[in-house]
Amino acid sequence: MKRVFITIAALIVFAKTDVLACGEINNLTSSVGTVSQINDSHYLVSVPEGTDKVTLNAQTDYEWYGEYYPREVSTEGEAKLMVNGASCGFGIYTYFISFKKVSNVIAENTPTQNDTVVNEIQTEDNNSNQNTEQNTDTNPTNGLILDNLVIEGYELDFDPNKFSYELDIDSDVDSLNIIPTVNDQTISVTVSSNSLKLVEGENKIEVSLVDSLGNTSTYEITVTKAKALSDNNYLASITVSGYPLNFNPSTTNYYLSIGKEKNLTLNVLTESELATYEIIGNNDLKDGSKITIRVTAEDGSTKDYIINIKREFNIMDYWMYIAVVALILLLVLLLIINRQKKKKKKMAPNAIETSAETAGVVQNIAPQNVTPVSSNLQTNQTISNGNGTLQYMEPTNIQNNNEVSNENSETEVFKL
Repeated sequence: MKRVFITIAALIVFAKTDVLACGEINNLTSSVGTVSQINDSHYLVSVPEGTDKVTLNAQTDYEWYGEYYPREVSTEGEAKLMVNGASCGFGIYTYFISFKKVSNVIAENTPTQNDTVVNEIQTEDNNSNQNTEQNTDTNPTNGLILDNLVIEGYELDFDPNKFSYELDIDSDVDSLNIIPTVNDQTISVTVSSNSLKLVEGENKIEVSLVDSLGNTSTYEITVTKAKALSDNNYLASITVSGYPLNFNPSTTNYYLSIGKEKNLTLNVLTESELATYEIIGNNDLKDGSKITIRVTAEDGSTKDYIINIKREFNIMDYWMYIAVVALILLLVLLLIINRQKKKKKKMAPNAIETSAETAGVVQNIAPQNVTPVSSNLQTNQTISNGNGTLQYMEPTNIQNNNEVSNENSETEVFKL
């Protein structure tokens, strides 16, 4: 167990050493004046009055970033040296070099009476056994303050004696350009690097001030970055009840042939659960109609999927109407047939009588014993009714039975 603890402690120490060493610079010098290191990232160069430019020299085991390598710089402002620490897993390291012009460079580090008083007060505070709360709205050192603090693109109600601020930004803002200014050129000002890499949620940005004696003060800006909203306005699928639709999320225009429907049953699914959709124009469909499915992403961006309607005639769409018409025709036909049957039954008892009245009748009358009469005798009888005349004619020139051997003995002739 003891060995494990020692091993973990060694790893922690090794990791810490690497982090602190990553991106460091060594042996910073100036061609004119003297260089003093205030903290890990701040240097102060004291130069004689009248010095406008100096040449900085330094070494690093890493790469210099951009144009911020050791070079000739102006003493009228603040210079920067920047080292790219990406090779050791970290970002850009910035070193600030401030300039102080003095008449006597050697005496430049001698503290003034006011500085001595401040140091004595700080020493007393550090040795005090009382725990006091730090008020972020008052200057902890009662001396180092900014003349102004500007955040480019935003309004900040700045008060030099107020050391805590809050700012809300949109989700698409990745960095802030924070510009602090001081009247005293001996004060070095640093803005924490996270102002250039803002993350979602809360970001605490510090603006640190350091004077030549190492006294510090800090302004804190709490920047709250809004949650990034989804811009996914794609559909995952569209299905149309009763019809095939070859859907592709990147295709927004479709053509669909339908029957007599006035509207379609659509099933729609968005790719993002945060997106919404609405269906426009899915009513009173006709040839040339357009159904629009509008998808709105969480961030408000929209995309329209359009289904162009073409109406085609299909007899099966009208099967109900056809069935009704066919049923009506069948009923009419059955009524006609039934009526004819009833009419025939009603006419049946008078059928024979009607035939006799219209066609006439020819009857054979059985032969009788007739006494021969004179050849000159001729008798005609006429029977008539309302529809015609039936004439009975007696035969003439009747011979005896021997003379008419091949014919009937008596002949009756009816003439109509």
